[in-house]
Amino acid sequence: MQSAFIADNEKQIKFLQAELQSSITKIQNSSNERAKEELTRQMEKLKAASGINTPSEGFVFDWNGATYKLTGNFAPANQILGMERFQRFGPIEPAEEGELAAQGETQALTIAVVPGAFKPPHKGHLSMVESLAENADKVIVIISTPLKGGRALPSGKVIDSDHAVQIWNAYLDGSPAKNKTIVMKSPAASPVGVTYDFVMKEPDATDPLVAPPNTTVLLGCGDKEDDKSRYENIISKAIHKSCKLKSSVVKKDEFENNYRAVLNFGHTFAHAIETSTNYSKKIIHGEAVLIGMMVASRLSNHLGYLQNNDLNAIKDLYKKLKLNFKYKKFVTSKNINNIFKIMLNDKKSFKNKTKIILLKKIGQSFIKETTLDSSFMPLIKKDVKNGNY
Repeated sequence: MQSAFIADNEKQIKFLQAELQSSITKIQNSSNERAKEELTRQMEKLKAASGINTPSEGFVFDWNGATYKLTGNFAPANQILGMERFQRFGPIEPAEEGELAAQGETQALTIAVVPGAFKPPHKGHLSMVESLAENADKVIVIISTPLKGGRALPSGKVIDSDHAVQIWNAYLDGSPAKNKTIVMKSPAASPVGVTYDFVMKEPDATDPLVAPPNTTVLLGCGDKEDDKSRYENIISKAIHKSCKLKSSVVKKDEFENNYRAVLNFGHTFAHAIETSTNYSKKIIHGEAVLIGMMVASRLSNHLGYLQNNDLNAIKDLYKKLKLNFKYKKFVTSKNINNIFKIMLNDKKSFKNKTKIILLKKIGQSFIKETTLDSSFMPLIKKDVKNGNY
C-alpha cells in the first residue's frame, strides 16, 4: 500500500520497521511480564499480516452505504509501539543484569502446545491446560480455522473459531492458568502443521510460532486414537531433532573435555545399575538410563537446584512409562553400596570423585564433581529406604 501523502514510501517503511524492532527489543529485555505477554499476542497478528510493508496506518473507504477502515499491519504495530511510548501495561524498564543473563542463551523454557478444534472447548480441555500450566512456563492453545466454517451443535448453533476463542477466554478468566495461557487461532486451517513448525523450525526467540532456543515442548492432546496417530509424525520428528541436538553438542566438544559431559545425564547411575546386574537382559540400557535420570533429578531437588514443579513433571512422565517396579527391583538397600562402588570406579571418576550431571530446571543441566561419600550417598540411601523412586 503506497501513500500519496508521504514523499518517500520506502524510507518511511524502513523507519517504522526500525522503530518497531527497537520497541520489541526493549519490551523483550524488560522486567514487565504483562507487556511481554501482550507483545506475543500482537506479534502473532503482525506475522499474519506479513510484517511491516506499508508506510501508513491504512485508508478509509465507503462501501454499500457503510464506512470502513482497512488497517492491515498498522493495528498490531501501533499496539506494540504504544506499549513502550504510553506504558499501557506499566513501565518498560530494563531487567537487572542477572535477570538478563538468565534470559540469555542458557535460559531453558518449557512451553506446552495444545492444538485442536475446540468447537466448543469444554472443562476437560481446561483441566488439561491447567495441568500443563503447572509444569510449563507458557501454554499455547492453537484453535483450528477450517475453511468450511464452524461445527454445528445438536441445538443448531454453529461454533466457529472466534466462538472457541471467546469460550476459552471465559474459562481461563477464573483459572490459575490464565496468566500462562495464550489462546490463538491457527494461521493455517489445521493446527497440526503449525504445531509441527513450532517444534521443528530453527529456534527463534522473536517468532511466537516457533519454539525459542533451549525450549522443552510439551504436546497436549486427547486419548482418542485419531489424536495419537495424528501427532505420531511430530513425535518421530522430535526424536530426529533430539539426535541433531546431540550431534551439535558432540561437534562442540569432540574429545569430551568438558561440555559434552552434559550428555551423560542419568548415565553414571545407569552404567552402575547395568554393571551390578552383569549386563543381563533383565534391564535394557534405555531403562537403566531412565532410572538414572530419575535418581539425578531427585538428587537435584534434594540439593536445592531443581524446583518441586519440575521434579513432579519428570516423575509424572516416569510413572507413565511404568518403570517404578524396575527401580525397586534393581536398586535396593542391599545392593546400593555396590552401585556406589561401581560409580566411583567409572571411567569418568578421578581420585574418588565422580562427575554427575544434575538439573537446575528441565532442559538446563550442569556438571557437579563430588565425592559420593560426603554428599550423595546419604540422600540416595534415604530415598531407597523410603521407597521414593
